[in-house]
Amino acid sequence: MTVVLENLPLLALSLCLLFAALVASIPFLSLILRLTLIGYYSKKPSDNSWHVRGYAGWLAFLATVVWIWSWGVVRGALRVAVSGVVGNWYFTRSDPEPARKPSMAVAEAAFARAHGASLGSICVATLVLAFTQSSIFILRNLRRITTPPQLQFLAPLHPFEWVASVIAIFDTLSNQTLTYIGLTGEPFWSGSRKARELLSPGGKHAKGKATKALDYSLLSFLLTLSSLSISVVTAIGGFVYAAHSGAPTLNAALMALLTGGVTFMTISFALGLGKDAADALFVCYRLDIDAGVKNCPEAFEAFEGRPQTGEV
Repeated sequence: MTVVLENLPLLALSLCLLFAALVASIPFLSLILRLTLIGYYSKKPSDNSWHVRGYAGWLAFLATVVWIWSWGVVRGALRVAVSGVVGNWYFTRSDPEPARKPSMAVAEAAFARAHGASLGSICVATLVLAFTQSSIFILRNLRRITTPPQLQFLAPLHPFEWVASVIAIFDTLSNQTLTYIGLTGEPFWSGSRKARELLSPGGKHAKGKATKALDYSLLSFLLTLSSLSISVVTAIGGFVYAAHSGAPTLNAALMALLTGGVTFMTISFALGLGKDAADALFVCYRLDIDAGVKNCPEAFEAFEGRPQTGEV
């Protein structure tokens, strides 16, 4: 977290983008709410539940998809900006103090790239992420449904699991592609190819001794787990409220998904600054390995482990 504390404008940028995303969500939420009010009450005397008309439900679903995609774009812009600031800190930290740019100027330049030259790459990467993550979710649930309980030990051999594992590779590379774009300014497709060559364990740029570099992924897991645990509580509250207001079970489930999703996106956005900084440091570390230099010995110690006594 040293890099974040030394570049406090990043914190302000993160809060500003979060506030902008929340304000921009108001029209989407209003539209989704109005669409769910297009419907009718059940004609059965014993059932007074509200039913949303089919076309209104599909339009609400489409509005929700666009809304989530817009959150992804804002989140990707923050990721690119954080990568630019971390890259400047990493590669210029040994320069004399007068030669280094002020942290505010660095943050402004990184954000200008994020919402300027790299905006198209961010939009494409967000679509790729949305496709891969939804595909992984659907395929693994289909695998779970189509595998009998007695054969669950064979689940890793299921064709759906193979396809999901392949798609998961693209999911990881797309995440790291945004970091690479923030560091280099490359377009999405060329940046994705170069990031794959740089970061893949079997890529042509993968050299150096075996490292413990992937241990830092525990940070991402803990942040996601924290966001998810709070979101589950919020989703349960939304479901209970909708169920007690007389809504049918399907609408109550949609309310739980909406409230939990908003909470998860908000908390993930707020906590994502540390994860983005860690990813940027990892890519900078791999760039150093590729160039055969050590701009930040502390990063090598963090990702490879401290040298043991007698180690050359």
